[in-house]
Parts: sequence; C-alpha cells; structure tokens
Amino acid sequence: MRKRPPLHKDRNLRQTLRLIGENIWEYDFLTDTTRFATPPENILCYTNEQETGKPGFWRSFIYPEDRHLLDENEERYKNGLIKSHALEYRVVHGDGTVRWMYDRGVLVQQTPEGNPITMAGTLADITERKELENKLRESEKMFVDMAANVPGVIYQWQENYDGAFSFTYVSPRLKEYFDIEPANMDSLIGYLHPDDISSWRTSIEHSNATGLPWKYEGRLLYPDGSIKWWRAHSTIAEKNDQCIVYNGIMTDITEEMNLRQAMEIKKEEVKRQMLQAVVSAQEQERELVSHELHDNVNQLLATAKLIIGLINVENEGSYGFIEQAKASIDLAMSEIRDISHGLNSRVLSMIGLTATVGEMLLKINTGGKIQFTLEHFGGAMHWLEINKEAELAVFRIIQSQLGNILKHSFATSATISLSENENFIELGIKDNGVGFDLASIKKGLGLINIYNRAELVDGEVILTSGPGQGCTLLVRIPQKKG
Repeated sequence: MRKRPPLHKDRNLRQTLRLIGENIWEYDFLTDTTRFATPPENILCYTNEQETGKPGFWRSFIYPEDRHLLDENEERYKNGLIKSHALEYRVVHGDGTVRWMYDRGVLVQQTPEGNPITMAGTLADITERKELENKLRESEKMFVDMAANVPGVIYQWQENYDGAFSFTYVSPRLKEYFDIEPANMDSLIGYLHPDDISSWRTSIEHSNATGLPWKYEGRLLYPDGSIKWWRAHSTIAEKNDQCIVYNGIMTDITEEMNLRQAMEIKKEEVKRQMLQAVVSAQEQERELVSHELHDNVNQLLATAKLIIGLINVENEGSYGFIEQAKASIDLAMSEIRDISHGLNSRVLSMIGLTATVGEMLLKINTGGKIQFTLEHFGGAMHWLEINKEAELAVFRIIQSQLGNILKHSFATSATISLSENENFIELGIKDNGVGFDLASIKKGLGLINIYNRAELVDGEVILTSGPGQGCTLLVRIPQKKG
C-alpha cells in the first residue's frame, strides 16, 4: 500500500488552501498527534518542524484559559455524543501575541465499537474578525450607555411611502419619561392629543417633502385624563425606494410648559397691576385737582364774591373793595394756572424742561419749609428736546419724587441734577430727610409711577436710602442716538 504523504507536502492541497486562506489538520486520538497541511509556522510563527509531530503539540499553544474547550470537545467525541464540531478559541502566537482561531472538524475514522480514531478539519485565523466584533460590542455598549443616560428618549422612526409608519427603535427611558413600555412604543401615537394630530401629521409631511429636520411640540393625553407635553427633533438618516428613516430624540417638556404658562399668567397679572396703578394714579390726580380747586380756587372766588357783594354804588368808600376782589380773582387765576401747568404736558413742550421744573421749584421754595436746588441741570437738554417721550418721563419722575419728598421725608433741603455721558442721561434727586429701610418699605403709588415711567424709556431706577440717611434717587436713561 502506498504511504500517504504528509498533508503539508500535498502540492494540490496546499494550493487549494492558499486560495481559501485556511489550514487543514488531521488529529489522531490514539497518539494525541496533529498533522497540518500547511506548516505550523504560517499560523504560529513556529519553525521547529521536529516538534510538530509530538503528542500534545497543538494543545501546548492553546491559551491556558481556553484549553478546557478542547478537552471537553474531545470527551464528547470519545463518548459518542458528537460527530463534528466548530470551536473558537485563542492560541499564543510565536511573537507573544494572542490570536483567535476558528476550528472546525469532523470524525473520519472510528473502531467497530464506535471509538474515535481520527478526525480532520480546517483551522482559520479569525483575529481580525474578533477584534471587529469587540469594537462593535464596545460601540453598542457605548450607545446603550448613552441612551440610558441622555436626558430624553432616543428613537428611530420609519415612514413608508405607502403611508405606514412605525418606531424601529426606542431607548429604555421611554418608561421613565412617558410611562410607556418600550415594547409598546407604537401606542404613543394613540396618546396624541386629538387637537394635535393634524398639526403633527402636517409637520411630518413637510419634513418628508423638504428633507429638513423634523421638529415638533405637542401633548399626550393619557387614559386617566392627565396631559404631558413632549418635544421631538429628528433628522433623516436614510432615504430609499421604500421609506424614509429618521433618527431623533424626544423629551418631556411638561415642566417647561407649565412654567411658561405660569409666566404668561404672571405677565397678565403684572399688566393688570400696572393698569390698576395707572387708574389709581389718575384717580389720585383727580382727587388732588379736586382738593386744589375746592380748598384754594373755590375759597378765593368765594371771597371775591363776598367782597363784590359789599360794594355799594351809592357809597364811594366801598369802591376800595373792587381792588380786593380783583386781587382775589388774580390769585384764583394763578392757582388755576399752576394746576393746569402741573397736569398739561404741552406746557413742558412750550417753555422747556428747565423752565418748567424751575417754576415748580420756585413755588415750593416760596413756602419756606424746604429748599430745592438745581445743580448741573440742562446738560442733556439737546437730546431731551429731540426725544419728547424721554423729556416727559423725566418731568413726571421729578414730579412724583418731589411729591414723595414733600409728603414723607421731613427734609429741609433737596437737590435735583440732570447730567449726561456718552451713553446715558442721569437724573439725580437727593434729599436730607429721615430716610427709610429699603428692605421693609413697600412700593407705593409714587414709586410705582417712577418705575413705570422709567421702564417706558428703557431706563433704570436706582434707589438708595437708610434710616437717618436721607434718600437718593438715580434714574439712568440710555441715549438712543442716530
């Protein structure tokens, strides 16, 4: 009988193996020896051919933690449990690196009693494939970790051209944010608020037609009647002949929307308070005019009427009462003019801010209880004369603060200044009165009017005071040049 050549010396076999990139081996169960069609150095970088035929040669290169795989596999052959196998295990390469092998084998000879004699198979280096699999696993783990920690729900949405649509992926946090199990993600569509369904579909169709990212905010209506707000943002990941695939993220914005609604309510409340303050200011102004007319003008006119009643045409001595009556009428007219000037902004536009404020302070100073002084006043007059809205705001603020000083400060002197720099006009009003604690004082109508007037011209109000330290009001108004 012709003796078979070693597998690695069979020329046709070697050529075939080079083409498929694998090595054929044959294992003898009785001698525990392994023959290779291709020399082992091609796989293991091992050059001592004398060692390759020794018992246990191949097993000695198996990575220690993987040797049990071959031992268990051989036992299954010996016990008749298997006739073939496919294993993946590691070997220690001649250069010290660890490489992965894919080992496939089949029983080719056995005794009449069924005991294995020889088996043959192929061996392939799959290190690159295993490294790629490891990288894929690491990438998958990274994605899973990100999906578990991103503050929202990551999803993939598929929109078919036939009108069908579905979620092909959803991250686990769906349950946490929207109380829906990820396996039941498609039920989310059934939770859409009835009033939002039309706009939701329109927004998707617009994105499908234009290719632009899809953005949407809407509500979910739950069976118990509760509502959650959600926001979604996604971009097209793939577009083929059958469908469009979107990748995106969805977040719960219920708290944000509740806060937004609360702010809108608060804004309306502030508007209502401001309107009420304006109405109250108007009522107070009317009441002040009423008191001025009743207490001053009415008394002067009543006096003039009494004096006129004393005139007797037959008594020349009574003609002196005429001059007295004229004087009372002149005073009444003067009072009416003062009241009119205080209310009518046209007076301001006619004689200017400096003259109007100066005339107002002259009358106050005449009373002798408090002395007002104008310092550096009029430095910003050129811009104020152009910006009538700011000029009126400055005048009304001065009026309001003077009223506060006269009513509450017990001051003996006060200073009003108006100056400017490159960007701002600054109005300062400072008194030497009793002052007050800023933390405890409530904004009365006078202060509310000051803040409202300043806000109308984008101004800033800075109030400084303390018990026994008087009060300083600084109003800074930006100059809107050009």
